[in-house]
Amino acid sequence: MTRDDIIYGRRPVAEMLEKGIKPDKILLQSGIEPAFSTRIRALAKSLDVQVQTVPWQKLKSLTRAQHQGVIALKAWVAYQQVQDVVHHVFEQGLDPLLIMLDHITDVRNLGAIARSAEIFGAHGLILPVSGSAAINGEAVKASAGALLNLAVCKERSLVQSLEELHGLGLRSYAADVRATELLSEIQIKGPAVIVLGSEETGVSSTVLEQVHHRFRIPQVGQTESLNVSVAAGIILYHRVIQQ
Repeated sequence: MTRDDIIYGRRPVAEMLEKGIKPDKILLQSGIEPAFSTRIRALAKSLDVQVQTVPWQKLKSLTRAQHQGVIALKAWVAYQQVQDVVHHVFEQGLDPLLIMLDHITDVRNLGAIARSAEIFGAHGLILPVSGSAAINGEAVKASAGALLNLAVCKERSLVQSLEELHGLGLRSYAADVRATELLSEIQIKGPAVIVLGSEETGVSSTVLEQVHHRFRIPQVGQTESLNVSVAAGIILYHRVIQQ
């Protein structure tokens, strides 16, 4: 069965995956039969689709219909390969600008970041397959539709993705509250990828080890940190005025 934003039921979800149709995420009821769970997980893995185990109440909150323990969240965008996005931008005679989001799990933050990214000239977003906010109707609404005008890439490994981007000629810049260098002291020019982490944990250490530049936004108040979507807007504006 389907509605505008979900597909539910064992047969519909399995058939969708078997046909190679990629949802944004699969929600699987905890304690469901191992045989069905194994089948769905194998199909999802072949398509790089995240499977999240959730309690029955979560599925019930999404639909009152007989979901049979599984729901697929509709993919609102067609995910692209990051290398294809970079090559396409280069072919247009432009410098690629990508935003990598390291475990941003709030859909409204994701949408707000996408809105700033599109306004300030970014070409795409890079998200991890696992541990990212879903691109759903709420995220699209928060982005004021910008998510539909950006390339979106999902990567199994952000570290590997960074290595590939470096090989394609992009410089990487990560926002890090522990950095000694200030945003005002660096130049974000040319082909670039800007890395943003969650407000709770920041950019993961394995990703930070790969970036070319770390910086922080100066703060004078007592609040611990900026909202990540606000930080994204500040960083992107900083880049625009340097062009």
